[in-house]
Amino acid sequence: RYPDGGAKALREAIGARFGLDPARIVCGNGSDELLALLILAYGGEGTELVMSAHGFMMYDITGRWAGCQIIKVPERNLTVDVDAMLGAVGPRTKLVCLANPNNPTGAVYSRETLRQIADIAVEHNLIVFADEIYDKILYDDAEHHTFAELAPDVFVVTFNGLSKAYRLAG
Repeated sequence: RYPDGGAKALREAIGARFGLDPARIVCGNGSDELLALLILAYGGEGTELVMSAHGFMMYDITGRWAGCQIIKVPERNLTVDVDAMLGAVGPRTKLVCLANPNNPTGAVYSRETLRQIADIAVEHNLIVFADEIYDKILYDDAEHHTFAELAPDVFVVTFNGLSKAYRLAG
């Protein structure tokens, strides 16, 4: 037997749980696979991918594989400098990648910061890749906000998973 490649039941369950349209949910074999598909689809020669200096290395690796110019923005105290990141956005920028909480630094972003990034993405027709794979580890932190909270309002691709939160990696 083969599993349902469209993950219909899983997408419907996720949609019902979080109030999202199952047609807007994509399931895959880990975030690296989905990240590669996203960057290969929207990146390429002549495009830029903006990320933080200490962002997840797969943003850089996959972006280079796709032919993007990688722009690494300096951080302040191991936290994304949002103003610097948004200042790095130019006419060739197609993707902005960041993790919340950040991998590997653990920094988290306020709802206002997430909104600011989302607003710039809309203004410049960017795709924000919001890696929220480690989100469930912070479930007790009332100050932690996610891009998923903004999902109905803006076009942001958020990634989440089960392996880290439920110790299923590997």
